[in-house]
Amino acid sequence: MKKETLIAGFGTLALLTNILLPGLAFGQAQTATTDIVCDTTDPAFALMPSTTITMSSNGAGGTVYAQLAAQNVFSHSAAALTATTAGGEDFVSVVDVRDPSNVTCGNNGLTLTLEVTGDATVDGGDGDNCYFEDAVVVSGDDDLDGICDAGEDNYIPLDQFYYVTNSDTCPTGETENVAGTICFDNSALCGQGVDTPPSGQTCGSVATGNTYSNGTAFTTLTTFTTGAGAATGTLGSADNTAAVRTILSFADGSELYGTAGLGLAYAATLQANQASGTYTGALIFTVTAS
Repeated sequence: MKKETLIAGFGTLALLTNILLPGLAFGQAQTATTDIVCDTTDPAFALMPSTTITMSSNGAGGTVYAQLAAQNVFSHSAAALTATTAGGEDFVSVVDVRDPSNVTCGNNGLTLTLEVTGDATVDGGDGDNCYFEDAVVVSGDDDLDGICDAGEDNYIPLDQFYYVTNSDTCPTGETENVAGTICFDNSALCGQGVDTPPSGQTCGSVATGNTYSNGTAFTTLTTFTTGAGAATGTLGSADNTAAVRTILSFADGSELYGTAGLGLAYAATLQANQASGTYTGALIFTVTAS
């Protein structure tokens, strides 16, 4: 009798287990799903480390003296624009998070442009429409007629205000592409293939005439492209006519997916007998999605 009672007890226990945990008994499976949404946020850009550039005789803060002869001033002293130097840093990056492998994301091209503007806060309120001028205090020979005139206003000609791009030294965590003109974040991708790193191909482009690679210094005017034409590195087509310059672009089919950027340096020629004063201009970057 004792044996029969024990056997019946074990049988009841097994039956209860089947009722409470049917999944274990019959091997049913689970399914996990997640939705990854295409980010349609427009591309953005960032300046490193500051929005202020100081130009000087040696690119490192040296004093600029008024003099009878023409002279040049520079924004940087070293070729490595991302290095911390007395001349500072100036590196601009664009960030695009739109997935180029997803056709529902729309087109994925982008363009970054640069121009000088006669911003009211820079103009100083004198209303003479000069772009790069001594206007913090209205000087004695300024004519407040709304016309920028070389005979009456103190300004630096925009067709002798130069810029140049460089990717010779990329920030930590970024690598030059094969063309040696753009720095890409090491996690960035390029083109419609989502697994294609830009470091191995010519992804994106820099406008012709604006790139200076492997330089040793930015304190000589020969470093900059100073010739005539739209492909030059000047920020004006005439002495007081601003020009929009394309700095960086990614076309459809070679889209950026991530972060890319490059360094910029600036130079300007001061005319003979340039009047003393603090000359200021506003540099405007614009990123446009396509």
